[in-house]
Amino acid sequence: MDIARLLNDTQLSKVSKISREVDKEYGDTGSCVMGYKLKIRDVYVIDQVWQGSIPNDIFYKRVKEYLLTETDAYNQPFTENDFTTVYGRMD
Repeated sequence: MDIARLLNDTQLSKVSKISREVDKEYGDTGSCVMGYKLKIRDVYVIDQVWQGSIPNDIFYKRVKEYLLTETDAYNQPFTENDFTTVYGRMD
């Protein structure tokens, strides 16, 4: 399964908008991390956007909150158990 089977174009646009909002609000702050990723249903869908941990945490949280109000391409609702944050390592 890939991201195209999980998220539609409207959802991908909203995720991009969330990214821009977080960047504007927080910039690249926090401890430097490498390998931060968000998995949805065991598919890596969003790689680390910033080096800092703070905006990545906030971004992934907001994306998750948004997608919990949505359904996937097969009209199945997303649930809390669908999301896994891979924290990577501190540099």
